[in-house]
Amino acid sequence: MKRETIGNILNFLKEKEGRKLPEAWVDLMKKLELVRELEAHPYGTQYRHEGYLDLYETNITKLPDDLYVDGILDLRSCQYLTELPDNLHVEGDLLLSGCKQLRGLPDNLYFDGSLDIRGCAKITELPDYLDVNGTLALDGTNITELPDNLHVEVNLHIWRTPLAEKYTDEEIRNIITSKGGKIKHDIVR
Repeated sequence: MKRETIGNILNFLKEKEGRKLPEAWVDLMKKLELVRELEAHPYGTQYRHEGYLDLYETNITKLPDDLYVDGILDLRSCQYLTELPDNLHVEGDLLLSGCKQLRGLPDNLYFDGSLDIRGCAKITELPDYLDVNGTLALDGTNITELPDNLHVEVNLHIWRTPLAEKYTDEEIRNIITSKGGKIKHDIVR
């Protein structure tokens, strides 16, 4: 649906109702428009978004290559998203919990906050040199081993993971350290 078509629909609904549209309708229409824009973005060109990019519970299937988000990227519960683009750059938190079809994370992923992949059961491993400046939430994933050079600034959440069943907290800390990484605070089960 073209941008002007969505605008026409919104204007028609406003005129018909004679009052302000419910905010939820406007938000949904904006999200639908954004999903179409992202999926149609030309290959090989950077897509830049300033601020919070809210794609929560949308039906997005792919993101543009070289996506740059100057804020938080919220992809929670995007049921059709199977992979993230190479060169994804997020200046804040990367929220992916509930993306049940997501198969993994790219090697050259950059984000400057927390990483939440809770409930992403198809994810079985993390890329090497993962640097998390916040919390790393792995609850409900199928990650069995920790990568080389994993750095976690705050907490590591491992509830309902093979890691929690296989290792004690002390063993996890020793594995992270032996592989050149560091965890500053707690392991949460």
